[in-house]
Amino acid sequence: MWRWWERWRRRRRERGRGTGAQAAALPEEPMPPDLATLARLWRLAEAPTVDVVRGLPALLEHPDPEVVTAAEEFAGTASGPVLSMLWGRHAFTPRIRELLLDNPLPLPDDAVNVAWSVWLYTPDRRVWEKIDGRTATHAERRVSHIVLGLATPAETWAAALSGGTSDVVVAHAMTICRDRGYAPDDPLERAALFVLTGQAARYRELDPESVLLTHAYQRAPQRLRRRLRASMSELEGIDLVGVVCGDGRRAMTETERDYLVRGLTSRRAWEELWRLVLHLPLAQAIPVARMFDGWRPAESRDRALFDCLLSVQERDLRRLSTQAQALFERPPHLLRKAIPKYLDRADPVMIDLLRARLAHRNGDAAS
Repeated sequence: MWRWWERWRRRRRERGRGTGAQAAALPEEPMPPDLATLARLWRLAEAPTVDVVRGLPALLEHPDPEVVTAAEEFAGTASGPVLSMLWGRHAFTPRIRELLLDNPLPLPDDAVNVAWSVWLYTPDRRVWEKIDGRTATHAERRVSHIVLGLATPAETWAAALSGGTSDVVVAHAMTICRDRGYAPDDPLERAALFVLTGQAARYRELDPESVLLTHAYQRAPQRLRRRLRASMSELEGIDLVGVVCGDGRRAMTETERDYLVRGLTSRRAWEELWRLVLHLPLAQAIPVARMFDGWRPAESRDRALFDCLLSVQERDLRRLSTQAQALFERPPHLLRKAIPKYLDRADPVMIDLLRARLAHRNGDAAS
């Protein structure tokens, strides 16, 4: 039967040398017809290794449980070049990877690179144990040095502060930075690293007013901002609203807004939540104003605006026009000119809200 199979493959290769159309018409190469038979006889080792390795997924899905058991045994007891081939071809196939991890033999040296790739994609403890402290030699060489603590301090903290590094690598880099006291010279990066690594005392000494962290956060890539938000939640004394909102030039994302609302309401930090409301567009400020659980601002002009926000009903919000929302994004001196033109057509509740917001922004009484 193997002679027939080899003749079939030879004819297929010869036909494949023809035109592109002929090659495209060639059928998919099936599993060798007697691999299953050899599996039932526990004689898979007699078949060409390349064919068994290529056909292993199909054998593991075979309806005959004896074939499946033989295929599992083949992977679980493979050694030498066969074991290397299985790692190279099937390391990212979960079922076969589990069989290879059950194999008692060490990971072959020529499979270390693919094992690193697998671990970075799926940080499996057993894959880590198979790697056994060996570094990668190709694409993952730099990352393997960082994770194993063999990189320079600069390489390590750069990985911790990178927006492009995977979370598992960043976690190792941050642990190494904290344990070994690594820190960059740049004050913004230094503040960010202290927050990421939970070094509260060093951070407070460096940046008591959260000024450095604000600049670091505003210029950070999106993934680093996400990590900073998670770390800031664990530290006390950080001006969350100031750090996330910055100077207002960068528009807050929905994720950032939700992060602040959740964090401040859970802490019952009402004054900080009110500061956040003042940074929000009207349509977003109104629902947040209903979360204060009985708290009201101390200053009269703040209370006037707060009460107006509370008075707006859902029907009022639905009626809010694009023109009305745009008024709140204008500078105060332009608002004074724009509001009189709008008031003739506005709902009374919205008139009060516009006047209160204008008064708050100008620092004087509503007229």
